[in-house]
Amino acid sequence: MNEVSFSRRVREVRFGEWVLDPKSQRIFDGEVARELEPLIFKLLCYFIVNHETIVTRQDLVERVWCQRYVDDNAINRAMSELRKILRSNKQQGLVVKTHYSKGYSFFLEPEIIYFESTSESYPHDSTPKTSLPRTTFVFYFVLAMLIASLVFFFISFETRDVDVREVSVDEKTISWLEGSYNSIIIHPSERFLAFEFTPKGEEFSSVIVRDLVTNQENKLSHPNVNLSPSGWSLKSSELFVKKIRNNQCEIWKIDLEDKEKSQKFIMNCDERQRVMVGISNETVIYSKFGYRNNNNLSTVVIRDIKSGEEYQITSPGLSSFGDNFLYFDELAKKVYFERVQFGFTELMVTDIEGTEVKSLYKTEGRIWRVSYDKESNSISWFDNIDQAMVYFSLNKLSVSKVEELEKKSAYSLAYNLSNNKIIAVSVPYSFDIYDFDLQERKFSPLNVSKEDEFKAIYKGEFNAYLEKHSNGSKELILTGSGVDRGEPWMVGNVLDFDLDEKSQTVLLLYKGSFKVYDLITRELRAEVTLKNYPISIGFKSKNVVFGLIKNDKLRQNQAFLYDLNAMKMILLPLEKVSWFSPYKNGSYVYVDVEGSVWVKESDGSTKNVANITKSYFKDSFALREGELFHSDGKNIFKYRFELGDFKPELISSELPKNMFINDIYILQGSSKLILDIVSVSSNSLIYADTSRGGD
Repeated sequence: MNEVSFSRRVREVRFGEWVLDPKSQRIFDGEVARELEPLIFKLLCYFIVNHETIVTRQDLVERVWCQRYVDDNAINRAMSELRKILRSNKQQGLVVKTHYSKGYSFFLEPEIIYFESTSESYPHDSTPKTSLPRTTFVFYFVLAMLIASLVFFFISFETRDVDVREVSVDEKTISWLEGSYNSIIIHPSERFLAFEFTPKGEEFSSVIVRDLVTNQENKLSHPNVNLSPSGWSLKSSELFVKKIRNNQCEIWKIDLEDKEKSQKFIMNCDERQRVMVGISNETVIYSKFGYRNNNNLSTVVIRDIKSGEEYQITSPGLSSFGDNFLYFDELAKKVYFERVQFGFTELMVTDIEGTEVKSLYKTEGRIWRVSYDKESNSISWFDNIDQAMVYFSLNKLSVSKVEELEKKSAYSLAYNLSNNKIIAVSVPYSFDIYDFDLQERKFSPLNVSKEDEFKAIYKGEFNAYLEKHSNGSKELILTGSGVDRGEPWMVGNVLDFDLDEKSQTVLLLYKGSFKVYDLITRELRAEVTLKNYPISIGFKSKNVVFGLIKNDKLRQNQAFLYDLNAMKMILLPLEKVSWFSPYKNGSYVYVDVEGSVWVKESDGSTKNVANITKSYFKDSFALREGELFHSDGKNIFKYRFELGDFKPELISSELPKNMFINDIYILQGSSKLILDIVSVSSNSLIYADTSRGGD
């Protein structure tokens, strides 16, 4: 029974204190009557009809939204709205239960009351029915019950210790200064907060240290220098500060009790370095970039400040994004870090010698900061995808509690304190599309609005880009001859896309597949399942797709071609590839994980034609005849590799400080590049109080 027949056949549904009238789409608890929006009504009906089962997110996507893909944020918002509507003075208990990593279930037993005259006819099968012998029936019945009990056992085993609840948040702005807040670091005592602040309209940042007890603040600043906090010493008031001047990065140690006289140079650093900790007066733990000659790969190291000697304690794979230090357990001498893979992140732990490395937990989001609670022996972190606090028990080595935060602001970074308080910064980023004229060396806005826009592609008379709405949904904005602009084209959690003018098709890449649609009719022409995690995709020709996938077994990326006519994949012999593109006469240009640029000829020969510069923010590439364009996030370089010129030409370094290049593309038939730009805008530093009276 679906929600349509539900409305027609059912007179009312009673659950808890509520009575649902399907015809009017209203609920009433004897005191309060509420009208349900169509989506919320449909969602509620689906939970009632399926109240005996765990409803997965995919079930909601297919049965409630009736789409193939729906953004996770849209589901989160709908579930939050449903729970709010079902909460009243009379109905205070749990109605919809979250099963962490599984889905949702309707917690109350609904009483469905039908119209007495309602009956529904079903087509009868003309084939004579046969009955199973009773012994056979009993066997299958017992077997089914056994399987069901096993399934329930495993589900309950996975989720029985996970306390998932909604937690209301009372937010208070800590600082009213207008500007950009970032890089919050909490002292181990939880008394002091250090954060980076850049006033609006100014270029250079300072470090502000706030006493969370007295609310007094100390400001650390230097003329024409960007400062940000990197970490604390475990047993003192010493703060590690990152100083950046003229692209030179240094770590200094400052004793806050005598900040003028106690400043001490520690080491040179990488601007991308996040967190470090001083475990003694002369020893620090931090993440170091450049592991195995890969500029973008980081590993966790221990450094002797006095001698400068270092030894690594983690060994990330070349196909990963590396390891980032999170927390040092002084008592157990354990080092916690995140290992960033394509599509997921692992919470890892090792001893201080690096001999006992263990993967503890996998999540689709990032783990930016962790805090430790001694009483429960657990660590917690903020999941900025689900906007939730996740608590991981170090005794049980599993997630013990998840708190879904009901709040006004979206957080980009948050730190959980032991007194049910949260220090957070609101989202400060926006995504827009610019073009860059290669002749005039000038940036110009192309698609800039209050929504987030990224990846613009121009192919002949067709052009398209992706737009992410404030509710989290992604839309393909497409223009061209015959294209219907009246109906929005929602594309779910798409990872990458491309257009082909000749076949008038669009290629959409998702986590487990790619799909080919007709640009005009939006008819699905092909769908291909991918066994490995996809990274990028594009059209080589109208019938051949090229792309990059991550092969976990080989621990490296693999380039491939896919023939849409033969429905066959061909793996290309490109070693340690991080980016590649088809070139001319059956050749390929690719960049390996160590930053070397290669041309793979059709006869199998390979030639090293360039070596890319050190990345500032993120490497991105675009290829046209004889030229490779490379962005390091702030600058754009051009390599004339066919001329044998290894040295790049710097063609742009004029990007404002608050803007970064996330990706670059060639604008066909012109002398322009298309740029995905990330802009840092003003945001807020928030002190949030959480209640524990969840549903």
